[in-house]
Amino acid sequence: MTQVDAMLLSIAMEVPVALLIGLTQGVRMAFATACAAALGTMLTHPLVWHGATGLMPVIGYVPTVSIVEAFAVLGEWPLYMLAGWSARWALAGSLLSNGVSFVVGLYLL
Repeated sequence: MTQVDAMLLSIAMEVPVALLIGLTQGVRMAFATACAAALGTMLTHPLVWHGATGLMPVIGYVPTVSIVEAFAVLGEWPLYMLAGWSARWALAGSLLSNGVSFVVGLYLL
């Protein structure tokens, strides 16, 4: 799988989750949250992908995945806040959407 394929798959997993999270607050929030998820993934995924490929041979799988997933969650968190969520709920949304993407990625390995 290429980096672009993996990014598109991540977007396909994270955006519906973000959309559902946003729908709890209405259609406008759903759209803003879905946009935050898509943009966040487009911004963080290349760094996560290249970071993972560089770190994995050096520190191993579990530490690498922990570091790059934390980077993705924390990197996308501010975009959820820009979408209108409080800091706590933005972090929860970023964690949930990235968590779904992570679990699907593990399944596809």
